[in-house]
Amino acid sequence: MLFSTSIASRPILHKCFIIKFSSFLSSSCYTSSAAAVQPFLPTPNFDEYDSKQLASSFKDWFRTREDALLNRIFEILAATATTTKEDDDDLPVSARTSELELSQLGLRLNEMFVLRVLKSGKDVLSCLKFFDWAGRQPGFYHTRATFHAIFKILSKQKLMSVMLDFLESYRMQKMSHRVRFYDTLVAGYAVAGKPGIALKLFGAMRFQGFDLGPFAYHVFLNALVEQSCFDVVEVVLKQIKLRGLENESKGDVINDHMVGILVDAHCKKNKFKEAHRLMEDFWGLRKFSLGNTMGMFPGIRYNVLVCRLLRENRLDDVCDLLVEMMEGEFLRISLAYNYLINTLCGDGSVDEAYRVLLDSIKQGYFPGKRTTCILADALCREGKLDKMKELVLMSLELNIMQSEAVCVKFISALCKARRVEDGYCIHGQLKRHDKVSYRYTYLDLIHGFNRANRRDMSSRLLIEMQENGHRPTRKMYRAVICCICTMVNPENCFFKLLEMQLSRQEPACKLFNFFIDGAGHAKRPDLAREVFEMMARNGIEHNSDTKIFMMQSYLKGERIADALNFYNDLCKKSKKGNPGRKLNNTMVVGLSKANRPDLALEVLRDLREKGLLPSLESYEELVRSFCTVENYDMVVEVVDDLLKTGRKVSSFIGNTLLLHSVRSRELYQAWVQSGNVTTEAFPSGDFTLGELIGLFSGVYEVNEQLEDLDEVIEQCFPLNNFTYNTLLRRLSMTNRLDSFVELFNKMRKKGYQPDSYTYNIVVQSLCKHGRRNEAMRWVGEMHRMGFDLTKHTEQLM
Repeated sequence: MLFSTSIASRPILHKCFIIKFSSFLSSSCYTSSAAAVQPFLPTPNFDEYDSKQLASSFKDWFRTREDALLNRIFEILAATATTTKEDDDDLPVSARTSELELSQLGLRLNEMFVLRVLKSGKDVLSCLKFFDWAGRQPGFYHTRATFHAIFKILSKQKLMSVMLDFLESYRMQKMSHRVRFYDTLVAGYAVAGKPGIALKLFGAMRFQGFDLGPFAYHVFLNALVEQSCFDVVEVVLKQIKLRGLENESKGDVINDHMVGILVDAHCKKNKFKEAHRLMEDFWGLRKFSLGNTMGMFPGIRYNVLVCRLLRENRLDDVCDLLVEMMEGEFLRISLAYNYLINTLCGDGSVDEAYRVLLDSIKQGYFPGKRTTCILADALCREGKLDKMKELVLMSLELNIMQSEAVCVKFISALCKARRVEDGYCIHGQLKRHDKVSYRYTYLDLIHGFNRANRRDMSSRLLIEMQENGHRPTRKMYRAVICCICTMVNPENCFFKLLEMQLSRQEPACKLFNFFIDGAGHAKRPDLAREVFEMMARNGIEHNSDTKIFMMQSYLKGERIADALNFYNDLCKKSKKGNPGRKLNNTMVVGLSKANRPDLALEVLRDLREKGLLPSLESYEELVRSFCTVENYDMVVEVVDDLLKTGRKVSSFIGNTLLLHSVRSRELYQAWVQSGNVTTEAFPSGDFTLGELIGLFSGVYEVNEQLEDLDEVIEQCFPLNNFTYNTLLRRLSMTNRLDSFVELFNKMRKKGYQPDSYTYNIVVQSLCKHGRRNEAMRWVGEMHRMGFDLTKHTEQLM
């Protein structure tokens, strides 16, 4: 009873904990009666409760008083700030009042508490006031950590003037008897961007026989490097060596990170020789014993030098440096192998990197996970799957498991290369090592087995995926159902899979939608219809997605009459004959893709008569479909209707029009004969869209003033890669190949990346104009980019 009262008085405790604990008390007090009244309730058990929630509840409970104390401190400080703004004359009284209130709190000042207060503060001035007040309390002296905290707050807020005033007042107090007085001043002025003042203070303290600590040296040197005071840095570094920061018994530099700052600065200015000479001066290649180099050795500084050399593509210098480090016993052999493999992969020498890997394994050194991942990524990218397989098998023999990311990339590459059996073998190795494959790995395997006519594996992988805790997506269900529908007795397999899925989860509209969608993509609208009716029999209401998937199933299965009847029924059952925007647009797009643009146009006209606005995709697919059947009069009508809606021509429509203009002049003739296209909608300067079509049809000649055709096109519709490909194809018909190459380079400069079609157009154009040698060079670049020649291009070659 007492404990129940205390719980009630602590609302901060987690609500779940209170309810469960209260139910536990009541059930334990009235066990017999509860059992008689509620026999189906489970016996309370603390093991069932979420331990994280319980721990969080107690943590919040005990932290309540501390949070309240911090809030009270900042309330007092904020009140002082408010009073100051309202009445400057009352400032001394308000300040004394706030200090009195802070003193009455009975705070136990120590370093940890002051740091906690500074960390919690969001107002810079409040933090400064608390810092100043704490420093004047008897028995407490600010430490290096507290000074660093206040410096950090001031520097983040970019209040350098406040920070300098603060440092100046601190220096005038002559608190040299306190802990690290000069350290604080030197570090503070360095952070504030005043290395000159810091240097004067450093000289004063060295004159008095004081010295900086490693932390202050680190901050001081950083500030000097940022100001490019390299001469001063070298003088300070020599003073460090002369004044006792070197251990005479071992010859180890205590704080090598300071020297690393200077090495990094030289590297950023491409002064690699100076950086290497500096390392030799301060560390000496023969100076360290092997034991010391395995521990602290300044390998990080060499990392800086190596990375900079790699960015400059100076591979030979990197290899020489690594050999020098190994000979000088600066670098473990295993670390040297890691360096070399990473370096060679970055340079594109993957075969050489693999040879170094084999040599490393023979020497008994296996590269680290990061290095292995880099090598595996390079092998997969260049299609060297046999070597990648050897790498995985060697890892397994040595009982070294590759990272999951490496295996996932490898499985995906194997499936794309139609080596799905090898991919499934790697997947099995992962399972034996209790490694769960990623969700998309299962999708790669399903598609791989489907291409390999091993369709029996798809449903098995789907079930295995669910057993491993993954939730299949609609795309995965679609892939599996498409596999099943090509097997013997597909109806039986289809409904068996549906039954199996229903046994694993509650019947829901989403699951049935997945099966309707999958059957539609498999061109089995009969199966989709059975699932659709099954939902009604089981009392599951059809949502808009269900109706869309069902209609798409009819359209994909080329059952156009059934699709129209289904759509008309939906229109009759809906309010005002409008089944919904998605359904209307799906019908227009579906009929267009089914090569029935005439029916799609009727639906679109009906929508326009009802005052409804079809989607842009509906117009795009109609234009594409009419262009495919070469009914250009209807193309002009659809574009005209699009402009009347107040919309602009999209990239898809513009590219389609230009592409068919290149192929034939019939589109331009239909455009001219129509006479009702709103060309004023195009603020294109000298050219309208109709004139662009004429230009691409060959009606107008491309003169010297039209070298920037892409800019002219951009005034009519947005550009994309397809636009540039079409423009390149048009220019290839002329004898101006120089402009052709200039446009290719211009395309790259604008951020458009050439694709496989772009390179094929370039190669075809060069071959047609008899420049075969130049075409071969482009083929080489094309292969380096990972693209292949089309059959037509190969015939021209």
